[in-house]
Amino acid sequence: MGRNDRDRKRLSFWNLAFAAAAALMLAGWTASRAHASQIEFTIQNASGRPIVLVYVSPATVRSWGDDVLGRSDLPNGETARISLSDRAPGAPCQWDVKFVYRGGTSAVSRANLCSGDPVIAPR
Repeated sequence: MGRNDRDRKRLSFWNLAFAAAAALMLAGWTASRAHASQIEFTIQNASGRPIVLVYVSPATVRSWGDDVLGRSDLPNGETARISLSDRAPGAPCQWDVKFVYRGGTSAVSRANLCSGDPVIAPR
């Protein structure tokens, strides 16, 4: 076996090892990103009045995004399931939730969205 043959085999081995390592890293990154980018929680309206808008933001962020309610209103006593897909890769569990009621008043609650407990709109 000549030197060129050995060099080619060594190069093929390292190319294969690099490709396998890269594939494993990519698979792990994709799986963790898919899991971390989906946050789902339930809002329970116990405020005594209809909720017309809901905004959420990680507790460390001082701005609100778009309304996430997904419907015209949430009557008192009802619940709504909220899904924040592709909004929170690696997001923390503590979030601020802003409820805007019919008539324009609002309330903000801090919630642990990782707990699975419903977020209850305050009175």
